[in-house]
Amino acid sequence: MSQPPGHEPQAGAEVAGLEGARGRKSAEERQRALAQQVRSMVTQGGRVESQSDFDAVIANGKEVNHVLHAILTVFTCLICLDLALSTAPRHSRGAETSA
Repeated sequence: MSQPPGHEPQAGAEVAGLEGARGRKSAEERQRALAQQVRSMVTQGGRVESQSDFDAVIANGKEVNHVLHAILTVFTCLICLDLALSTAPRHSRGAETSA
C-alpha cells in the first residue's frame, strides 16, 4: 500500500507498535511492550533464545534431537563400511592363479 506524498515512513518508525503517536516511548514502556510481545510469541509456540532489555531472539520450531542424529550417523557409517568392505578386492591365500 503506498503512502500519500509527504507521509513516507522514517527510519526506525513504527516497529512492532513500539513507536506511539505522541513520539518516542520511555525505556519502561519499551520493556513492557517487548515483554508483552515475547509472551505472545511464546504462547504461539516460540521459544526465547536470548533476551536483553530492549530486544529478544525468538525461535520457532523444535529443538534438534541429538540422540536421533547420533543414531543416524552411526547407521550411515555402518552402511558405508559394509559397502566399502563388500566392494574391496579380496585376496585369498594359496589360491593364486597365473596365466
